[in-house]
Amino acid sequence: MVSSDLPRKTLSADRSCLITIDVQDRLAQAIADTESVQAEIRKLLTAASQLAVPCVFTEQYPGGLGATLPQVRGPRSSRRLSRR
Repeated sequence: MVSSDLPRKTLSADRSCLITIDVQDRLAQAIADTESVQAEIRKLLTAASQLAVPCVFTEQYPGGLGATLPQVRGPRSSRRLSRR
């Protein structure tokens, strides 16, 4: 089967979700060029917002690693947060 024979599926906001995983204070400090990474995440979040795609953030051990960075999180009321 060739790729052109496969059924085409389009993305839609109601079947999509943007998941941002563990962008927390202590973990972000270990990311090379963290400012650029955060800027790219903000671009994705802006696009998701404009397209009405839900956004979810995860936090691993927030008591020790800190919360999701406020520079990335944005208005909390428009996003869901999952702590693990």
